[in-house]
Parts: sequence; structure tokens; C-alpha cells
Amino acid sequence: MAGLYGKSTCLLAIRRGLLDNTYLDDSDGDENEQATELDLGEGRTGLQKALRLTSHESWLNWLKSPLVKPYWIELWDNCLKYVKRKGRGVSLETVQEHLVRGEVGGQQRFSALTLDKQGWDEADHLARFLWAVKHTNETNHEGVFFRRNVSDDEKEKAVWKVYTILKDDLMEITPEKLEELEQIQQSIDNLDYQRENHLKACQNLGIEDPECPRLPGMVTSAVLKFWQPVGIWAIVEIMIEKVAQGALLADAVGLGKTWQSVGIILAVSDPGDLERLKKPILVLVPPHLIYQWQTEILSITKQLALHVYYGETRSRKDVRQIDGKLTADHEIFTKQGRRPTVVLSSYNTFESRHGVSGVKAWYMYKYKSKLKGGENCPKDYPNNIEGCFGLIILDEAHNLRNETSGISQAVWWARGDFNLLLTATPFFN
Repeated sequence: MAGLYGKSTCLLAIRRGLLDNTYLDDSDGDENEQATELDLGEGRTGLQKALRLTSHESWLNWLKSPLVKPYWIELWDNCLKYVKRKGRGVSLETVQEHLVRGEVGGQQRFSALTLDKQGWDEADHLARFLWAVKHTNETNHEGVFFRRNVSDDEKEKAVWKVYTILKDDLMEITPEKLEELEQIQQSIDNLDYQRENHLKACQNLGIEDPECPRLPGMVTSAVLKFWQPVGIWAIVEIMIEKVAQGALLADAVGLGKTWQSVGIILAVSDPGDLERLKKPILVLVPPHLIYQWQTEILSITKQLALHVYYGETRSRKDVRQIDGKLTADHEIFTKQGRRPTVVLSSYNTFESRHGVSGVKAWYMYKYKSKLKGGENCPKDYPNNIEGCFGLIILDEAHNLRNETSGISQAVWWARGDFNLLLTATPFFN
């Protein structure tokens, strides 16, 4: 198996990084100019920016191209699949030392067309990967280092970060993990855990006609599928009973997770005894789904005060645009409207304004030092909105599988009272 490129697709292939429209200088540079440094930033997002692979598609295409793929397969087959990691492992500095010693004086220990790998240790294999990816991307016109005035050290740091991301995202299939997956599947198939009481769900949700299930607040033309009231009530019950601070809705594609989410919002719109639901509701989606969610919500109900927190489009009669960055004293948090408030935003926007990407520039300006990611957003950050949302709905929630990513950190910092995750791929492919 070769990780990302094998039949057992690794986590990276189904996770999405933060998209950003900020590019580095596109000039080729002058060889007489001093080499510039790459701003690798935080996590994969910073690396993608530095390599000018800011879209998820361009990032994956590059990883799967001859610029990276053959060298990753080589590293996996010759080294990584045999490594039983204990401790911190080999450092970049050690690998760079091996690379220098192996290539000094015209030697071609790692660059020869035919390599003699007998006696190689892990650092040697990593040095080969480091050299091959760097060299190929320098000399190929589609390479990320082609005609870029960047020092070898900076390029090697970037390639090393690629390696660490791929390595951390690997899912090695072992008998133990297969057995664990089988146990999970058996739990899913257990009828004791499957809710099928449609009539009871409709009764609890205030649906008058189970044959034509329509929640209070839904428009006349909107009717739920027979399985959706059961799913909606299951989530609402978890919220009411407070047995957990979140839930996962993992219906397959096409079964209406968006409709069930809107149904959940309507079902909990009357705060009643649930203090958390007096707060606004945040819906985070990938950028390309903003308009789809907006359209779906408006086709289901007119009972929600829908605000879009994305881009700079104009407000309209049924949708209001939130300009600038939200603060804890914004009117959507401080004023109770007649209709429940729903804020629709993209992961990218929210992370750039309320995650590490949004905080680090402010932190550097105020404290003259780099921000280190932590459990909480800095309390004095002007746009800290911790605890301001009662319910956070996270579409395509597999985007959050990497808990150290900027997106995951931003969601964690928001501290929603209840998180609802939506995904059709709850397990690794």
C-alpha cells in the first residue's frame, strides 16, 4: 500500500484544506537577488499558500502528479511501511546532514539514476525523498519551485512539511483496525440502536399529519421524507437530554441532510427550557455550497432570520449580509429578534476571521511575537466570539478530521453549545 496513492485512500484524499485567494509574488525573480524565504505558516493551509497551491484541487493534483507521487510511493514501499514509530523520529536537521554528506564532492548517493539502497536507514530514505521532490519541482516547468528565487534550505523545509502532512494522514490497515471497524459496523447494524418510530417522532415534533410530515414553520410546498422526522427527533432528543455536546448525522448522499438540519433548527427554534437555543445558530459549509444552502433554507421556511457571513454581496429582502468581522457585541448576539437567527458562512471565511489565520497578524502587531495555537482564542482578540452560538452545524464535516488544522481550531475556538456534524463519509475510505 502506498498511502494516498494506494487503493486504500488515506485521510488526506477526503479532507479539504482551507482555501484562500492570497497568492505570493508571481515574478520569476533575478538570480542575483537575495533568495527569499517561504512563509510556510500554520499547518497545511500555510504550506499550500507558500507553494501556490491554494485550492484543494490543485493541492491534490500536485500530490498525485509525477512531481511527488512516484517519490512518495518509493518512500512508502522502501521505508515507511516498515517503520514502527516510537518517540519523535528522525528530524529534518538529521536528514539534511545525510543529504549533504551523500551529495558532497560529486557523490550521487541520493540523486543517481540507479540507487544502491543497501544499508540505508530511515534518514537516508527521507534524504532521497527530500532531494527528489525538491529537484523535480525545481527543474520541471510545472514544479512549485520552478524559477522561484528560494534557498535550498527553504525548499527542503517545504518538502519536509509535505512529508509530515502525508505521513500524519496515512491510515495503515492492520488486522487490529479491521477488527475495530467490524465491531463498529456491527454496532451500526444493531437494531437496538436504530430508531424507526415515525409516528412517535412526528408527535414529539408537533407534526400534525404523519402522512404528510411538515414541521411547524415549513412552507406549504415543503414536505419531509418519511425517514427524516425520525432523524430530526433523534438529534433534538440528544440536545434536550444533554447526553452529549454534539451529534453526527451521516446519512448517505441524497438522503437530505440539509433538510434534516433545517428541520432541527425549526424544532429547537422555540427556546423553551433550552438556554443555549436563545443564541444564534451558525452553519459552516465549504465555499461552493453557500448558495445551495441559502436556496435550500429559503425553499423550506421563511421563519428564520438568515444572515450570510461570506463575501460582499448585498443584503436582500430575505437574506441579510454581515459586513466586516463579527464581534461579541454585534447586534445578532445582543438583540433578540422575533425570528431565530441563522448565520451562514464558509469554513474559509470563518477561519480567516476567527481562527489562527485571523488572529496571528493582530497578535504579532500587539505582542511582537508569533501566535502559538492553543486551546482557546486569545481573550483580548477583538473578534473573539467564543460561546456566542448555541448550535453550530458543520456540513462536509470530514473537513475537520485533522484536529490541528486551522479550520478545526476555529470551530473549537467558537465553543458552540452543541455541534451537529454532517457527512456522508464518517469513516476513512
